[in-house]
Formats: sequence, structure tokens, C-alpha cells
Amino acid sequence: MQDRLATREDVLAIGRRMQAQLPALSEVQDSTTSGRTEYTRAIWNYFDQLRSEYEPPWKLYPETEPKRGKVKGEFLIDFSLFDDHLGCRIACESEWELDVGRIGWAFDKLMAVKADLKILVFQMKHEDGEPRLPNRLEERLVRDALNDCGHHHPGHEAYLLMQFDRSESRLFFWEPKHSGPFKPGEIRFEYMS
Repeated sequence: MQDRLATREDVLAIGRRMQAQLPALSEVQDSTTSGRTEYTRAIWNYFDQLRSEYEPPWKLYPETEPKRGKVKGEFLIDFSLFDDHLGCRIACESEWELDVGRIGWAFDKLMAVKADLKILVFQMKHEDGEPRLPNRLEERLVRDALNDCGHHHPGHEAYLLMQFDRSESRLFFWEPKHSGPFKPGEIRFEYMS
């Protein structure tokens, strides 16, 4: 992924690694009653580690670790990794409120950013049965956001959704196959782990 666009394998490797590391990274943070601050700081620390794996190291925005759940210097999205040659490589939004509208709003911000990989980390109870996004959230993301969006770049961007229910998480993937707009049924977030 250093000198090329992210492949599906790159995206899933980053997502699975992030999924595995966030709970441990959150445990070393100062504890709060909500857990939101710990996970927000864990995401920043994960990206701080990831950026240094590239040569030259990618830039992490914001440059300073969040304090009390607040990010100083945030512009539009919570976190981004930027490569001076290829631009924004990873964009990330996190939402810890258990509210479909707020999660959808965070997702809308990701749609406005051009990046190889767009990650939404959120908290919402896992539904019983087959692992899938909660129906009302999938409806909000697909019907109200992605269906009418026609500015995607197939092969140049992918979405990862990481749904936390306490420390348990599920990872979902979607990559546009054409620039859009999309018909109902063309968008399916694939369960990955």
C-alpha cells in the first residue's frame, strides 16, 4: 500500500489488525465511566503506530492525541493518515453514541472525503442470528446515503465498518463496483469477522 492504492487484502488486513488491537490499546488509557475516551485515544494510538510502518512515515491528523474524548485540530473527520505523494490514504470517523442518526452523520462525513480506505468505528448492540449490520443502521447508510451518491471511484476506495458491542466487535466491508448512483440491493456490507 506504500506506492499504490489499497487492495482488498490491504484493507482487510488493516481492519482485522485494528479490530484485534483496539480493545488492548483502550485498556492502557485512563479509565472513564463511558469508555468513549479510551476507545477514541486507542484509535489515535493505532494510527500513530500504523503510520510509522511506511517510509517516509505518513502524517497523522490530528497530530496530537485526543484529550477527554476531544480531538484538537480535527477537520471534518476524526482521524486521517496522509501520504505526501498520494494524498489521504485512510480516513476514520468514530461514534460512541447509541444513535442511528449520529452514526449516519459520521458516515456522511466519510463519504465527503477521498481516501483509499474509509473506516467507521461505532458502538451498537449486535443483533442475534446471522452477523450483519443492524437493520435500521443499514437502512440509514444504504437508503439515505449511498444509494443516491454518484461520486465513488471503483477500485480507489473501500469502506470498513467496525461495530463494537462492549469489547466484542464485528467487521463489515463494502467496495463500490461502479461510480453510482446505486440501485436498491446493489450495496451489501459484507461481514468479514
